[in-house]
This record gives sequence, C-alpha cells and structure tokens, in this order.
Amino acid sequence: MNLNDNAMLQKRIDLYNDVRYSCDVDKDYGVYFDIKLSSSIFEELKAITTKYIVKALRAAYPEQDFVIDNDFLVTYERQILDLPSRTPNGAFHPKKDTAAEYNELQKSIVSALEQTGFLSNCLAVQPCTVRIMCGKQKDLDHTRPLATTKLHSDSWASHVGDAIMGCPLLGDTTTSLEFYKPQGIGNDFFLPLENYDDGLRKFKNKTFLGCARLGHISVFDHACLHRTSLNGGGIRVSFDFGIIMNNPNSLYYDALKRENTSLEVYRYEYLDVDVYKKLGKDLFISVDETMQEAKNKYLMDDPGSYHRAPIKIVER
Repeated sequence: MNLNDNAMLQKRIDLYNDVRYSCDVDKDYGVYFDIKLSSSIFEELKAITTKYIVKALRAAYPEQDFVIDNDFLVTYERQILDLPSRTPNGAFHPKKDTAAEYNELQKSIVSALEQTGFLSNCLAVQPCTVRIMCGKQKDLDHTRPLATTKLHSDSWASHVGDAIMGCPLLGDTTTSLEFYKPQGIGNDFFLPLENYDDGLRKFKNKTFLGCARLGHISVFDHACLHRTSLNGGGIRVSFDFGIIMNNPNSLYYDALKRENTSLEVYRYEYLDVDVYKKLGKDLFISVDETMQEAKNKYLMDDPGSYHRAPIKIVER
C-alpha cells in the first residue's frame, strides 16, 4: 500500500470521527462500521417492512389469500420475487398502492437515525430503498453491468454522496452483504463506471471485513467494497440509502464538478437533512404508477427495461 493509498483511505476514515464520538458505534473497521439499533426500533422497522411487502402482494395478486406468519418469505418466495415493483437488482420500489406503507417505513427510519444521533452529522440523505434479495443464482440477475452481486463501490454507480447506510431486517441471513477494504487504490477510484467489472482494475488487493448484521445499521463508505453473497439461500429483506456527510472533505463536492453520468436518476436524489427529517410527518413520497401499470409495463413487455417510476415530495 503506497502513501497515496494510505492517505486517501485515512481521509475517508476520518470523515466519520464525529459519528464515532456521538453514536454507539460497534465493530469499527474504518471504512465500514455498525451502529446498534434499540430492540424496540428494530422490531418496529421489521413490522412496517412486513406490512409494505404484504400490501404489495395483495395488490399484485388480489385473487390469492395470503397467510402472514414467520415463514411467509419462504411460503410465498416465488410471488415476492416476481412482484412488478421489484427490479432485477432486488430494489423494491413504492407504487401508488403501497405508498402509505412506504412512508410509514421512511418515518421510522428517520426516527431511528435521530435516536442514534447520526443525522446531526449529515448534510443530505436519500429516501430509503427496500431490497428483496435472494441467494439463489437463478433468482438474482448477476450478469447486469451494475449487478449488486459483483464486488463494487457505490461511487461506481454514480452516487454523489459519501457512503451507504443499510440494515438487514428479515429473512435468510446467509444471503448477506459482504464488506471488504481495498488496497492499492488510485486517484480515479471514486469515478463512475458503466460496468462494475471495470472496477476490479481500480485496486490491487482486498481484505474481508465482515457481513451486515441484524439489529445494526451498517455505514459503508464509498471506499468500502461490497457485494451480495450468492450462497444458495432464500430471501433477505433490507433497506439502504445514500448519505452526504457535513464535512468539507465530502466526496459530494468533487461529484458536483463532474458531468451527470448516472444511469439511474435516483442516485442523485438527496434531500437536505432538514427536509429529510420531515419525511413521513409533514412531507411524503408520492408515486403515480400503480402495481398493475408496472406489471403491464415491465413483466409483460420487457423485464430487462425496468426503471423506477419518478417520485415526488408532497405535503400532507
């Protein structure tokens, strides 16, 4: 590891020093660390996320009766993976039918971040993305240029922030998110790519750091490589979102200088932290596209063409 590499990584690690002071940080690996959630907020997040999935199931399959118990992710695995609101990369986006449950979840996430003390360190935050991943090769498109099963940094996907926060909530823990610290990175490490495979040339080696843990929010800087593990397991449900740190060394200021190269507009959707705190309370995410419209557009037409429907921020 050369001095430039050391300096770059240390600069990224130091970006979160205030977080380390103000939050209950656990298992700190520098470019990746965990923040433990209280058991009450974690159970609340699990319950609301379950409601969000169930509402989508009932909207997409109105003729079917669903029994929701501790095994519903296994019992209805095929129906869940085939939901028209789920992308080939596992992102589970809100539709008009499920917007109320999505906003309820977003409100709880804001409360969780306020409870941990994390938001006081942020300049801007993204609305959350729920992810429904499966550990079976046939059920997750791992051939796409930006497939989450490929080792990657989210900066390569054109995220303009500093890090991703994510939390596994439900399902098979063997379908996990793996974190790695890169070694021998260059000055172009954080630039966007059209294919994660090209990023393998941006570092010389890597060290395994660990996996995302239930009951914890993981903070992984864009200097942290990660991927979804394909171990043949079942569904895992989580949420994640990008953050911009309130720090002059934020990657955000470098990103502002480059041309917009995002393949998906939502990678640029960051809300000022004061606006973000109002989500689910005074401001709400609105989506015009219904589940049926998504089904007609993607599942019956061209599944590979999926793009998330635009969202709007509206008042009550």
